[in-house]
Amino acid sequence: MRIQTPRIRITGEFQALLSDLPIADANENAFAGTSFQSDAFSAWYAPPMYSTDFDFKTRTHAVEISKTKNDEFDLLTIGRVKCTSGVEISSEVRSGVIRSATVFQLDFLSPVSLNEVMATCFSLERLFGFLIGFRGKPPIFNTWLNKTYKVGEHELKYDGKLDIGGINWKEGQPPHPMECIHLNSLGGASLQAILEKFVVNRDDIVTRIHTVEFSRFFSKNINERFSIVMPILESYLKKKYTTPDETTYMEHEKEFFDWIESSKSEAIIEFSRKHIEVKERKTPSLKTLLTRAIDEVNRYGFQFPQQMAGRIQDRRGRLFHSAPQMEEREALELFDEVRAATGLLMLHTYLDLGIDISVLSKRYSALGDLRGFIVPPERPKSEKAP
Repeated sequence: MRIQTPRIRITGEFQALLSDLPIADANENAFAGTSFQSDAFSAWYAPPMYSTDFDFKTRTHAVEISKTKNDEFDLLTIGRVKCTSGVEISSEVRSGVIRSATVFQLDFLSPVSLNEVMATCFSLERLFGFLIGFRGKPPIFNTWLNKTYKVGEHELKYDGKLDIGGINWKEGQPPHPMECIHLNSLGGASLQAILEKFVVNRDDIVTRIHTVEFSRFFSKNINERFSIVMPILESYLKKKYTTPDETTYMEHEKEFFDWIESSKSEAIIEFSRKHIEVKERKTPSLKTLLTRAIDEVNRYGFQFPQQMAGRIQDRRGRLFHSAPQMEEREALELFDEVRAATGLLMLHTYLDLGIDISVLSKRYSALGDLRGFIVPPERPKSEKAP
């Protein structure tokens, strides 16, 4: 006899999957903390937690595992960060795999909402992937509620797991340390120092990280790369390199013309539109802003050519206001301009995270896409036999 039971199928696209979390309101401040084990964070934060040696007499390998390392510090008014570095050993019968791993944990000072937990998890993973120059597969983010549930006479803390998916990533294993753009404490930037810079400007930095990663890893062609990078770069440079007197001038100019437009006399408005024109503005051009940005990164040992500022401005005008058709020579020039624009945005983001980028100007193996803008290493001179 076959028993009939109702069946339900749910299909759709999801930003996240919640397991064992009875949350009805994503804005309710109910979560006490979050933790994750990320390949990107493990590669950036700690060196391998084991070492190997080979015994030539017995033809066997010897493995020495380091002790588990724990670090803790307070992160501004957000919470307490705990980092635990150790090794993972797969549970095989006669063989196994040893790999280094670091768990990042953030205990909030006060409960936060599910939306804030998700934003924090996403942004931290993007940050560590950006630091090493590799966007790996996102990990599983664990989170727990700041609640207790009564079951009979017992009061139990409720734990749960938040699975975040649906993100593109760069296939492959995390890069070798020599191929990582930045590592923990390189250039005087520790985890605490970077996070303190990051959390106060999180949304803006994550936007720039997404733009740089799209250009380096996920774009389909150079036109697409330029079209994505330029608006974000231009907006950033206006905020970063517009001087106070230039900002005051722009505010006064806008205030003046707004005052005219608000006039009750149509004759005055019409006369102003026809006969009032600003002949010489004090507003800095995109070329000026790019020149200031190039000067800044070149102070740290990079070699972005000054004429690149004019080339990028001209390219912006041609590409955004005309059909993107060009000869082979122009395509090669555009390729260099895209690399320069992406590199400027990337390096300034490192600067805003408190990293001394002078150490990055010598990491040739990690910044292969900036070759031409980095001083090449000196080749050792061979001594000829007399």
